Amino acid sequence: MNTQNINNSETQNRVNNSKPSFYSKKLFFARISAMMKDGMSRSDAFKKAWAIVKLYHRLLTEDTVSFIYIMKDGRYCKATARMTDKLRTENPNWKANELTFPYFDVNCNGIRSFICANFVKCC
Repeated sequence: MNTQNINNSETQNRVNNSKPSFYSKKLFFARISAMMKDGMSRSDAFKKAWAIVKLYHRLLTEDTVSFIYIMKDGRYCKATARMTDKLRTENPNWKANELTFPYFDVNCNGIRSFICANFVKCC
């Protein structure tokens, strides 16, 4: 068995075994609604919500993903994240909502989150 098949099977297992509550059709539309309530146009809200879905998919299929978002104080933050079981086991009472996106920050070795409307782009 070659390494590409092993990597593909590991990626497929990661996708199949991951059942996070922050990636669902209902939550996708709730995020759009929340961003529109904050004054974002419908088109921009759909684009931003779709970009967050793509970010989540990249987290499932790649080891680490870099992305940029705007912090609450207005500064841009470049984060490097990876998918981990700590998102589900470290705080079992945490519930996903339409406003935030949780991720495991590789640099600070902990779970962080950002406001979905403040997502800028993947690097």
